[in-house]
Formats: sequence, structure tokens, C-alpha cells
Amino acid sequence: MDNLFEQFANISKAHAYDILAEQVKELKEVIKQLIEAGDLEDLEFTTPADTLKFKLILKRAKILSI
Repeated sequence: MDNLFEQFANISKAHAYDILAEQVKELKEVIKQLIEAGDLEDLEFTTPADTLKFKLILKRAKILSI
């Protein structure tokens, strides 16, 4: 009975991983599309610190969406 439970747990984990992997793939594609739409670099926030923070996040998103 324990072996059956273990197998069921492993199948559930594998399925959850597959779902998560698909969601990450979709998220990367959406980020890539947002970046390709352009003009994100031109956004200015109310403070220079917030603008810099956004630009650093945008730079990282560009790298991770590849």
C-alpha cells in the first residue's frame, strides 16, 4: 500500500512540475512580447530611483526571456 501511495505521489509531483514548466514558458513568452512591443525603456517614474529600479528589472527580464 505504501508503494502505491509513493507512486501516486510521484505522478502528482511530475504532473505539477509539467504544469509549472508550461506556465513558466508562457510567462517568458508574454514578457518577451511586452519587450518587443517596445518603449518600455522610455518609461519614467515619479522618482529617479524608481525609474532605475524598473530599468534594472527590465534588463533582467530581457535576459531571462531569451
